[in-house]
Amino acid sequence: MKNYQKLILLLFAAFVFVACDDRKDAIDDLRTLVEDIRQNGNEYTAEQWADAEAIYADVSEDLDAHEYTREEKKEISDLKAEYLTYIAKWKAGEKFDMIMDIANQVTTVGKSIIEGLSGKSEEDEE
Repeated sequence: MKNYQKLILLLFAAFVFVACDDRKDAIDDLRTLVEDIRQNGNEYTAEQWADAEAIYADVSEDLDAHEYTREEKKEISDLKAEYLTYIAKWKAGEKFDMIMDIANQVTTVGKSIIEGLSGKSEEDEE
């Protein structure tokens, strides 16, 4: 019976150790993602940002599966806030680029309309 109790205790300790390790792995994964974005985010392509979003979703799911100390919760919150700031800046920049493209297209169409109405092109004016 003593061997059985020792085996149960050993299995329980191993489970706690693995659970603790998974918990810390999730924090490490978030930290690694944020550090990579901090260092390389300015050079990310749209595909890399999409990958980062997918990684963040997976890591968030892993983080939600565990309990954390107050200090760990603060670190997680800080890292998530930093990530969300980076992703918001990227999305805002992406939208700005799209707006500028539309504005350029509208300008081109506007010039074409004016040329059509006046019967002159910019080349004729030179």
